[in-house]
Amino acid sequence: MNLNILNNIEKTLEELSKRYLVDSSNTDTELKDIKEIDKELGDLLNRFKELNDIRNVLIDVEAQALIKQLNDEIIDFKSKIDNGYFKGDKGDSFTFNDFTAEQLQSFKGDKGDSFTFDDFTSEQIEALKIKGDKGDKGDSFTFDDFTPEQLQSFKGDKGDSFTFDDFTPEQIESLKVKGDKGDKGDSFTYDDFTPEQIESLKVKGDKGDKGDSFTFDDFTPEQIESLKVKGNKGDSFTYDDFTPEQLEALKVKGDKGDSFIYDDFTSEQLEALKVKGDSFTFDDFTPEQLLSIKGDKGDSFTYDDFTPEQLEALKIKGDKGDSFTYDDFTPEQLESFDKGIVQLFHKLIHTKTSQTVDNSVNIIGSNGDFELEFTPKYDNSKIQIFLKAFCETSNPHNTRINILKNGSILHNKDNLDSFCLSMPLLTYHNNNDSTPEIILIDTIDDVNIVANVPIEYKFIASSSLVGILSVNRTLGYNVNDIVFETSVSEIIIKEIRC
Repeated sequence: MNLNILNNIEKTLEELSKRYLVDSSNTDTELKDIKEIDKELGDLLNRFKELNDIRNVLIDVEAQALIKQLNDEIIDFKSKIDNGYFKGDKGDSFTFNDFTAEQLQSFKGDKGDSFTFDDFTSEQIEALKIKGDKGDKGDSFTFDDFTPEQLQSFKGDKGDSFTFDDFTPEQIESLKVKGDKGDKGDSFTYDDFTPEQIESLKVKGDKGDKGDSFTFDDFTPEQIESLKVKGNKGDSFTYDDFTPEQLEALKVKGDKGDSFIYDDFTSEQLEALKVKGDSFTFDDFTPEQLLSIKGDKGDSFTYDDFTPEQLEALKIKGDKGDSFTYDDFTPEQLESFDKGIVQLFHKLIHTKTSQTVDNSVNIIGSNGDFELEFTPKYDNSKIQIFLKAFCETSNPHNTRINILKNGSILHNKDNLDSFCLSMPLLTYHNNNDSTPEIILIDTIDDVNIVANVPIEYKFIASSSLVGILSVNRTLGYNVNDIVFETSVSEIIIKEIRC
């Protein structure tokens, strides 16, 4: 916005200056009044020039205030001109001789500086041209005609010295001075030329025959030696020898952008890649390189990922050649090995008990025989629970067997009183005092399995009719009577990782 106002001010001042040149010559206005008008216009021009010169260093608010003030004053001055600031009919133009020395001195602005060529518009310059009698032809300027300041002003913006290309053929010829014959100089070398000169020396001729590619025998011993990179050992390139741009370029293989694989190389290239030295070790790679070695899935290596040769090579550990031990593996590697059954709990219960069972929660057995605490090793494992109980009950058709997990019946999502995981299986019908029954449970618990968080399991019985439940014996068991069977109950719990 400030730039637009400045441009408008410049146009207005140019228009006012033209009008001043015309009206100041065609007026009856007194000299002292013209002097006042001249001073006012001169001040406006000077202020515009100063403001225009420093507009780039003014902050926007300051610039806008100064520009507005100047614009208002110019509008006021233009109004004066439009409303008859100059008086009278057209008169003769002022000449230099019309003014006294004091008046001429007063025409200088507030700054007191003399006018320079740049202070005038093209119209003012044209008006100042006075055609007189044609004079004699003068001599051309010589070097001595100029002051040091004028000579300095002739130098270009860059201030560079003359170069060969600055001279015409005639000037170059005139600069040649014949002196004593000098010593024979050295021939030009490639480094003596600038890129522009080298480019100009290129001459396009007829297309030649296709040449052969370079072979090893084309190079001198010195050239071959210079091509060897990385010290005296002659080691092969490592990852760190390449720049990020070179590494990125090596990852490209056609449009797909896949990395190189073994089959991308010819037999000659594979042979050339063989370098006598030590094989890579784990420590030779950076964390980023190790991460990139993992496949797309990001899974750890398994036994089946290795060839027989690689498995054989992995059996080496230092100079002794010892096999790997448990401590050689990281926690992540050990975890990857734990698949299948990772934990097994087994319990045999020999205690013979007999208890009343009703429709409430009745823990089977006594002294915690059928209660246990199990702690998983891993998150989201599957816990397999197996129970084989030898028993006999007075109400086998009404007795329900369940597992209580941390206070809730396992798998009973609808919370039904009639729910059961198993019931006593009759081995002989219509016999409730001398022939045993069997309780079997084999189920999987996979809900809210968290590593290192213990789970409490309890085996319970309930019955809609109050009755008796005997465990590891029959109802009619008598310690001295061998007719009644006895047995042992068994609990097996497994943690399985799939």
